Amino acid sequence: MHKWFAVLALIALSVFAATAYAAYLIVQPLNIPQDQIYELKSGQTASDFAKTLVARGHIDNSDFVLWVAKVGRFDYSMKAGEYKFDPDLNILQVLSKIVEGRSIAHPVRFIEGWTFENYLDELSSKSNLQQELSGARIQSILT
Repeated sequence: MHKWFAVLALIALSVFAATAYAAYLIVQPLNIPQDQIYELKSGQTASDFAKTLVARGHIDNSDFVLWVAKVGRFDYSMKAGEYKFDPDLNILQVLSKIVEGRSIAHPVRFIEGWTFENYLDELSSKSNLQQELSGARIQSILT
């Protein structure tokens, strides 16, 4: 009976130590020396994102990111966008930012009285927007 108690105590201690270490890793800031911009494209997965973090040297192990994403239920809720990550963010904060869709906003200015052509010029001047109307004739767009 005493032997089984020791085995159970050892298992419980091991589980506690593993959980404490995982919690420690989750709250540790990522290895981001300065503000970084990440683009998560439509259809990209948590796995793709984790590989990008490893490729940039911000984390050592993509499996850990995937585990946090699965446990936190972030893996299927990630929103496409362009995100800015500060040096002091941890993996939980980064994943939360992506799930909440707190991406970088790129303002577009439309002035009252502009023509449709002015609107198109303003939109085409934004390099961060995907251009689908470039080269199209205005008349063909309006009809």
